[in-house]
Amino acid sequence: MSDFSPFFAAHAHRLQQADLYWPEPSLGSRNPAWAAAQFRALIVRLSSFRDVDRSTPHLFLADAVRRAVPNAFVDFAFFPPPRDRALLREHNVPLLTGIFSEHSAEDFDVVLISNAYTLELLNLPLLLLGSGIPVWAHERAGRWPPLILGGSNAMAAQAIVDANGRSFVDAIFFGEGEEQVVPLVQSMVDRVASNAIRHRLEVKPTHLAAMQNIPSLWLTGRWPEKPIEKAVVRQPTGAQLPVYPPSFNSPEAGTARLQIDYGCPAFCTFCFEGYDRKPYREVPAAELLAAARELKRASGAETLEVFSFNFNTHGELLALLPELNRLFARVNVMSQRVDLLAAEPNLLATELINGKRSYTLGIEGISARMRAGLHKSLTTADITTVLQRLLREKIRELKFFFLLTGDETAADFAEFGGFCRELQQLCRQSQSGLRVMFSFGLLIHMPFTPLRHARLRLDEKEWQPLIHAARGVVISAGFEFRLAMSWPEYAATQTLVMAPHGLAPALLELAQAGYRYDQTLSAEVECCLREWMQMHGLWTDAWLGEKPEKHPFAFNFVRSNVTARFLFQQYQASRQDRDDGYCLGEACLACGACSTPAERKLLTNHKIKTPAERDWLKKFAVLMETKTKLKPVYGRFWLAPELAGVTPEWLNAYVLRELLAIHPEQTENLLRVRESLFTTNENAERWPIFSGETIFALEAWDAKRLRTILEENNFLVGGSSSSRDARPVVPFTRELELPPTKPSSVGPTQKIRWLGEIFPNLGKTNTPVFQTLEIALHLPQEFFPDSENVFQRWLKTRRVAFSLRRTEHGLRLELDSKKKAFLAAANLEPHLFRLTVGPAFDLADFLRAFGEPGRARRASVVVQSIALRAG
Repeated sequence: MSDFSPFFAAHAHRLQQADLYWPEPSLGSRNPAWAAAQFRALIVRLSSFRDVDRSTPHLFLADAVRRAVPNAFVDFAFFPPPRDRALLREHNVPLLTGIFSEHSAEDFDVVLISNAYTLELLNLPLLLLGSGIPVWAHERAGRWPPLILGGSNAMAAQAIVDANGRSFVDAIFFGEGEEQVVPLVQSMVDRVASNAIRHRLEVKPTHLAAMQNIPSLWLTGRWPEKPIEKAVVRQPTGAQLPVYPPSFNSPEAGTARLQIDYGCPAFCTFCFEGYDRKPYREVPAAELLAAARELKRASGAETLEVFSFNFNTHGELLALLPELNRLFARVNVMSQRVDLLAAEPNLLATELINGKRSYTLGIEGISARMRAGLHKSLTTADITTVLQRLLREKIRELKFFFLLTGDETAADFAEFGGFCRELQQLCRQSQSGLRVMFSFGLLIHMPFTPLRHARLRLDEKEWQPLIHAARGVVISAGFEFRLAMSWPEYAATQTLVMAPHGLAPALLELAQAGYRYDQTLSAEVECCLREWMQMHGLWTDAWLGEKPEKHPFAFNFVRSNVTARFLFQQYQASRQDRDDGYCLGEACLACGACSTPAERKLLTNHKIKTPAERDWLKKFAVLMETKTKLKPVYGRFWLAPELAGVTPEWLNAYVLRELLAIHPEQTENLLRVRESLFTTNENAERWPIFSGETIFALEAWDAKRLRTILEENNFLVGGSSSSRDARPVVPFTRELELPPTKPSSVGPTQKIRWLGEIFPNLGKTNTPVFQTLEIALHLPQEFFPDSENVFQRWLKTRRVAFSLRRTEHGLRLELDSKKKAFLAAANLEPHLFRLTVGPAFDLADFLRAFGEPGRARRASVVVQSIALRAG
């Protein structure tokens, strides 16, 4: 066993990713006790948590493991940022160590690696080297848990494979995992002696036997004897969506994500996901709403993010958005197609009512000719229509995304200049203060797309005039310009995604030299890759140049559902600047992705449905207006010390989740719960940690109904509109329990209590303001040495005069009454301070006196009573 909990007990607060280790795992992981787990899975992200916090692949994998093994222990490891890597290495802690269990990878039954984009593959050998794990799968010889890689970049992950089919991972999964990951995990539970893995016995053959029946899994080590079929979920359902996610302590804890469809119907020549995830499929609206309800109860999220490649392709979107807004305080919609926004006026109207004020428009080509070559299926007229409509509205931000292909001419830039001048004029006529940004990327030729056949452009000098011209046009029009990637990032990405098999040794050499990708990439990486390929005969004219239809591309043993013939035909059309459109509501282009006539019919007959209800758009507007005018119910809560040190978003989601566990009938009534005393305004900076008594605002469609429910269950136990300081009488409290996990429960948490409704006088920012707090501040000696003297010195720096009096238990500070807005009373016992503080007291400033910004997490602050400011 490799348990590193002693290290984290002493040093977790020093980590950049310290938030991941608070609060205690039982409050967010949904895991059983480590010793009681039937199966243990470690899910690995190859990027740091800050970069993947808003993504969902690791949540999908966690859900799949939990479905397969209800009593599984599901843990996570993220690529550590620089300071964390240094600290872990200093103390000989493996980089691949679970955040919940604090056990290293060797103690797990399987390691599931999610690969989202190409550059993070550089981090895989670095993680293995930094964890003491043999890098090559064949060197591990069954003495370690199997490493299985999948994810949205799996079809472009050939860089981790050598010329003989050997790899850093034991297996690679290709395609969508909804229907195969659960059987994969179940087969391992049924056929793998997990205890043998933990004791490092020879069990590799058993692993192979367990995996052989998974059709979309390639067992590395040799080239497959027959094609590997890429996994496609033909009829996705709401029941397949992950709705019981673990809760990470981050600003994203209050946001849940719901996937409404799969794939993309368009044929943009550059889009890897567009071809990899075909055909386009939709989850029915009724099933989405059922999943959304479960997701809200399980997550406690107040915000729902609609997840899709292009959300406005969903045929039932117009009816779906109002219903989702009844469930969640806020519903965010992200990426969409501009041509559909132009063709269906109700889409824009619905989005604006929904509250969307920031728009990102993927135009891609700088001219009509370039868009045709990219098969964007977007006319100049459609772009103009959308911009005119948008600029008549009160939007806050407008972002454009363009691609430079390398084929642009002076005529293309002249047309782009005209577009920017017209936009400039529209902005002047419509509104001021609008932020307009242009983001440009250099075209990357991706595998399994038509552009895999195109010539690679890996000479920076070839791109510089184009970048200069694009920047000049944008800046001269008065707009912001940014380049999406640095040259080293672009060149390394293009090299890796189109590389032939055999590049894995180069990645290992880079890792051994300390190179990694963590938001930036060293310029030396691209040079090293080029030199290595030249030395090994892989940097050839045939690889760099235009490629014929039968070119031996990497992973050509994977059978994609879009035919190679169709990809080449699309490439030829692209070279002729011919765009034949796409299948949504039009004729089938015969790409091969649809397996049945029924699937094809769903696409060719597709349309955006207008809700049948009369005046549906006006009713949606009334709904949203009503939501903005809801008045919250304020109530006192008691929070256990274990809940201290978390983000406001995590805390709010936790309390809402607890309330809905007891009152599931409030799922469609109670919209959000927000701590309103210590996490708002100046207090958010002054109180980095707190527990005990506080105040929450509960926002519901029907506040009266919410009060009735609480009263009937003996939750409303005090408070009166005539009470000057709104201190409730508390003859009875009831502990709230953790919502049942699916499919297993870990029992009650008993961490919060409702103390009763109050009627506070609100401050300028519409939140309660306290007059005084009585707090107990515990400062453990190992983290806060000499705390009494540090406190006294700190008071002097704040010009607080005091005298000392000895008491039976320690010291009492006699304080200047003029400073009671800061500190009214102080009794100091060894490592325990009992203080009466005013609104100006700055706990964070005091704790900073001990050094190390994260040390505040080690303190314990219990608010024992609150006196609110009277009106």
